[in-house]
Amino acid sequence: MQLNPQSPTLMSNIGCRACTDENALDFDFTMAFQPIIDFQNKEIFAQEALVRGLNRESAGEIISKVNNENLYKFDQMCRVKAVRLASKLKINSFLSINFLPNAVYRPENCLRTTIKAANEFNFPLDKIIFEITEVEKVSDNSHLKNIVTEYQRQGFKTAIDDFGAGYSGLNLLSVFQPDFLKLDMELTRDVDANYIKQTIVKAIIQVAQDLGISIIAEGIETKNELDCLQSFGINLFQGYYFAKPAFESLAEIPSDIFPLNGQMEISNERLVCVE
Repeated sequence: MQLNPQSPTLMSNIGCRACTDENALDFDFTMAFQPIIDFQNKEIFAQEALVRGLNRESAGEIISKVNNENLYKFDQMCRVKAVRLASKLKINSFLSINFLPNAVYRPENCLRTTIKAANEFNFPLDKIIFEITEVEKVSDNSHLKNIVTEYQRQGFKTAIDDFGAGYSGLNLLSVFQPDFLKLDMELTRDVDANYIKQTIVKAIIQVAQDLGISIIAEGIETKNELDCLQSFGINLFQGYYFAKPAFESLAEIPSDIFPLNGQMEISNERLVCVE
């Protein structure tokens, strides 16, 4: 999604009104949650909040209704709804929330709604991860750097979503360093049998390690993909292999796929990547 950038003054005026106007949107939505797995510690590392329609419409259907006029309110409402539901579902892992960089006119101001919601619903601020959607084109990388710097200063974690599929890729890392990179599913799909993808993934892992950034592999659908990426040293995973997003609830992960602490032990057998 690409939205036209506005001037800082205009963004501030629109943004402030949108943050307080409950009728700024002419549509409503809710959230589904998909787990991010910590394979080494056998636990749920995070739950990602994903936009859904009230009648289970896809994220794409909802986001297609977002435009320059309602962008700011939509971004703020995403945060509030995610925190409210996370608290209701008693999520005790990290909560990962996608945000739209072009909706943030001033990071410190736009965080107020999130902080207020976290306090109101008793959700710890240091358990929130903000995911930057890399496929949204940002015209001003210095503005993006300011957002990430302010979010991290206030104790939030940050991540670049769909890394490797968007507009800037590795160039973004020269501007700012998030806490996490989420490898795009195009890089992880069938990686166990694709030497070129393996080479690219290993190079990204090395860069991330040098910069102190953790890798999350998303879009995992098979055990072969999981085993291959584990052999590269990745420990955090997300994908249909573990669980699909659960509508306004938390997905159950089959114990034979991923036994949490206290459940059955997993097999030590692991696939060797075909190079």
